[in-house]
Amino acid sequence: MSALSVIAAAQPIEAPAGMSSCDHPFTNARLTASAYPDYPLGYGEVSTDVEVEVAIGPDGSLDDAWILVFSGIKAFDDEALRVARASKYAAGTALCVPAPGRYRYVLSFK
Repeated sequence: MSALSVIAAAQPIEAPAGMSSCDHPFTNARLTASAYPDYPLGYGEVSTDVEVEVAIGPDGSLDDAWILVFSGIKAFDDEALRVARASKYAAGTALCVPAPGRYRYVLSFK
């Protein structure tokens, strides 16, 4: 039997026992409600971005938050983390089951 005929004879495998079926078996974690950022006082018209990433548990809870790209101004970085921690998230799915994930976004202060 040639390698080509082996590939042509491949059969799909069945899902593991007990695995549920859904339309989208793999989904990303997502933001469901964002807290509103406050512009830090005393910085005039500074315009800056802070990139934040959060770790989300399989129940949608926030496990951790950290800054990926700092603004260089502690007050803006602290506010970005406050917003990340005060926001609400939904877990992603893996094989149709809620799974931990990460969500990344940029807070723009203008």
